[in-house]
Amino acid sequence: MNARASALLLAIFVAGGAARAAERPTILTNLGTSPDVEAYGELLGIERAHILYDSDIDPEGEGRWTRPDRTDVWLDERVPVDYEGYVVLDWEAGVFERLRGDPEGPGFAGAVGEMVRLAEHVKAERPAARIGYYGLPITDYWSRGEAWEKRSRALAPLFDVCDALFPSVYDYYGDQPERDARVHAELVRMALDLAGEDPVFLYTYHRYDHAEEPWAFGIIPEGEYFDHVTGLLLVESDGRRPAGVVAWGMEDYYQRAGFERDGGGGFARREAWWERVRAAYNSEMFRGEAPDAYRDRLHRRVYLQLFIASLRVQRLIEQGIR
Repeated sequence: MNARASALLLAIFVAGGAARAAERPTILTNLGTSPDVEAYGELLGIERAHILYDSDIDPEGEGRWTRPDRTDVWLDERVPVDYEGYVVLDWEAGVFERLRGDPEGPGFAGAVGEMVRLAEHVKAERPAARIGYYGLPITDYWSRGEAWEKRSRALAPLFDVCDALFPSVYDYYGDQPERDARVHAELVRMALDLAGEDPVFLYTYHRYDHAEEPWAFGIIPEGEYFDHVTGLLLVESDGRRPAGVVAWGMEDYYQRAGFERDGGGGFARREAWWERVRAAYNSEMFRGEAPDAYRDRLHRRVYLQLFIASLRVQRLIEQGIR
């Protein structure tokens, strides 16, 4: 039985079950997939969310919305005028460093003001879409005390113009799953507190997201990835839990850049990093497997893992397990 047929049978089984007391967490995706994998995801109820990167907002990383022309071109090319789904604004360069500073300083306020301006413009251009920023509140892995809380709560003017929050819960360390879970659970609770009635979606990545460790760029083992996602989807604050997750990845870019050294887009890395990327792909791909075939295989696996995790969370909530 092929992957698509398996997904169809699983989706029919889930849809045909008795009415459930708890909703299954939503799965959104930013993965660049082939038409076959896109259809596979749709069978599992996975919804595409559009993501706008720095390059079409502030390509020089000045911390100002310098290219509204590029933003509008991106919207016209990617997002239908009547689109009712999620648009995620991923603006990090030039603003995140200021958002890590003094929330009472001009740098912080200026960054928030620019981000509010961008969000309001996108909402005006696509009024039916639901808008939010990637990576906010910002993860502070080693220090989540009073200063971090103050910075996070100072983002309220930005969250007031957003329709959803999208904190990043990427897994960093292969030897510290309990610490990773604890750190990210605090972030998720903060996001839930700041979101009000708006949904919170957790940005997930199927690879370790740390450049300096021996496991960097390696695929997270299935059991660890499953536990990481399910555990964070069960985090609760004031009776609310995350609405779902977002699957993110850039396999097409990393394959091209890792093997051809021509990734573009300003992702400058040391040669040692690209050696790590090439070694990872060489160990993961079957002998003679084409890059696009490998991407399809990997993306199907990610989709299925997230789908099963969402079912697990739904069942645990119904059973009253926290």
